Amino acid sequence: MPMPTEPDLLAQLRAHSRDQAAFAELVRLFETQTGSETACVPLEDFRKLLRLSQALGALSDLDALCREAVAQGAAQLGFERLRLYLLNPQKAQLIGTYSIDREGALCDERAFAQPLAQATWHEAVDSAPERVQVWAQTPLHDRDEPLGTGWRIAAALHNGIDTLGYLLADNPLSQCPPRPQEQALLSLYSHFLAQRIALLQTKAALQRLQALQQTSERLAAIGTWELDLEKQQPYWSEQVYHLHGVPVGQQPDLESAINFYPPEARPRIAAVIQRAQQEGIGWDMEVPFVNAKGQRLWVRVVGMAQRDADGVIRRLYGFFQDLTVQRQAQQQALDLAMEREKVRLLRDFLRDVSHDFRTPFTVQNNALYLINHYIQKLGEQLKAIERYSAGRLPLQAQATLNACHELLNQIVHQSEILKSGTRRAVKLLDQLLDMARAENLSALERTPCDLNALLAQIVESYVPLMADKALQLVFKPAQALPQIAVNADLFSRAIHNLLDNAMQYTPSGGTVCLRTAQDDQGILIEIEDNGVGIPAEDLPHIFKRFYRVDKARASQSGGSGLGLAIVKQVIEAHGGTVSAQSQVGSGALFRLRLPLRAQASANIGSASSESESR
Repeated sequence: MPMPTEPDLLAQLRAHSRDQAAFAELVRLFETQTGSETACVPLEDFRKLLRLSQALGALSDLDALCREAVAQGAAQLGFERLRLYLLNPQKAQLIGTYSIDREGALCDERAFAQPLAQATWHEAVDSAPERVQVWAQTPLHDRDEPLGTGWRIAAALHNGIDTLGYLLADNPLSQCPPRPQEQALLSLYSHFLAQRIALLQTKAALQRLQALQQTSERLAAIGTWELDLEKQQPYWSEQVYHLHGVPVGQQPDLESAINFYPPEARPRIAAVIQRAQQEGIGWDMEVPFVNAKGQRLWVRVVGMAQRDADGVIRRLYGFFQDLTVQRQAQQQALDLAMEREKVRLLRDFLRDVSHDFRTPFTVQNNALYLINHYIQKLGEQLKAIERYSAGRLPLQAQATLNACHELLNQIVHQSEILKSGTRRAVKLLDQLLDMARAENLSALERTPCDLNALLAQIVESYVPLMADKALQLVFKPAQALPQIAVNADLFSRAIHNLLDNAMQYTPSGGTVCLRTAQDDQGILIEIEDNGVGIPAEDLPHIFKRFYRVDKARASQSGGSGLGLAIVKQVIEAHGGTVSAQSQVGSGALFRLRLPLRAQASANIGSASSESESR
């Protein structure tokens, strides 16, 4: 490749420098001295600078540029030592890059940092007419080792707008004084480096900005797009590709892009795009969307039109935003609100009608009491007739008397059935009210309680009931059990339900044991019996509402299926857990665990719904 002529060389050098003063001085030296027998600026220096600028101009990494600028700059421009500093973005600190030491070795100084205020020499450089300052006799050092005194040149890396750093050069070995052309070459070199450094710093800043934008788009599920209407050429950001479920760079054509929307949404999309092209009116809409992977999404599509200086619409641009998560969250919040409203309505209904329900039951119980009283009186009258007749009644009268006895027995039997049904109905009503109260436990008063004392009172009330069934009830309290905040009424109801359960399913001669303990996880309450047990297939479901273990419940108790559900509701509302272990024929163990500082569930309604789904 032929070497460029002098005019070509100057033109190429001018392209690498925006500092007209420095370039003018270089041109003046070049034009006045080139060709003269006494010329002190050889053309080869300019050629070296051109080759150097071409080599460095091919570098796209800032660190590599700084390294090669020092290494090649010292070799090409003839300086024994060369050092390059950059300024931090706040222009308050000098940051080291690379340098050439007195032995000609490249040194890594990227760990060096110094407040700019301490480098007082920079003020002289910044105030110099061409931002190049020469010191004839100044102390020189190499790695903090004194080298004596000598000359030094410092040039600012100024890109015409701002100072980006400084370039320092000296010749401690040869001690040759700096020549004017060396100052001019260093000045021109520093301005070229300033342009390249500014360009690479700008590119790096843009890359960081793009990375930040991509991160922001990914976190916000937002992607930008634009459409050149003249070329019909679309542009998508990376997030838009991800949203469409296609590889980056694989854009669908404009005609098929609308197929990502379901048929019912396509007319709306086509209409707003046509309106934007014709009238320049933007749009902002939320529509369903199906990407290339078949995922059904909800997206927000925003578009705007851009006009040129003549008012012609040349470009459409905007963004996509994935609203699927927000939509799902909104639906979940709506479902939760509806569930809470159902719970509230049920609770209010049970509270409001409980009195009306209890009134007829009370009347019915009173009527049953009177019926039983009349039955007793009637039975006494029939017995009196038999006693006074002393067998002297006619056969027909005796048959009538026997029929009356039989009818009276039937009335007694049916009365007992009616009484049992009434008791079950009242118990079911009480249980429903208990569940409604447990679901709103956070609004009920809870006070510190000595659980051992509370449980002892409950045990005392059950001892005679257990004795009637030939059962033994044993209470084993832990020593020094700490107090815990509970709603004593509901908590007692839960314990009652567990003791009722144990009493119903433990045959005569059996034992029911209630014990308390404390460990790192809180307070433990266990109720164990040696009754009929629970089948393994039923254990996962026994805490569900209205669930009944067929073999154990239906044939013996006819329970409502709410007792254990209430236990779970109450214990979980106190922040605790309940579990059960059992084997058929070996009894059952129910374990309640309460935290030392019981807290109401954050979501009582959802807890009850979850207990139904377990």
